Amino acid sequence: MMTLSERELDELIGKKVLEELNNIEVPNIDEQWTKFQQQLQSKKDMSIKNVLHNTRSYKKLAWVAVFIITISSAVLYKPTYTEAFGEKFIELN
Repeated sequence: MMTLSERELDELIGKKVLEELNNIEVPNIDEQWTKFQQQLQSKKDMSIKNVLHNTRSYKKLAWVAVFIITISSAVLYKPTYTEAFGEKFIELN
């Protein structure tokens, strides 16, 4: 039976670990960095497009809100005009 001293055992383990670490394939850091930058730039571009799209949606929503407020205020101030408007609208359909 072969016995190893503690020092020899540490050296043997160290050599095996170094061998295994040297065999691990490591991707090129520069390539990974450029890929990351491209992904970051594309996300920025997408966020700018989303902001522009959301701005258009908010404008449409604001116009609809103004229209609804105008119609509802007409109901409060002059109900007869609103009834006439509603009847005309129904006749068009």
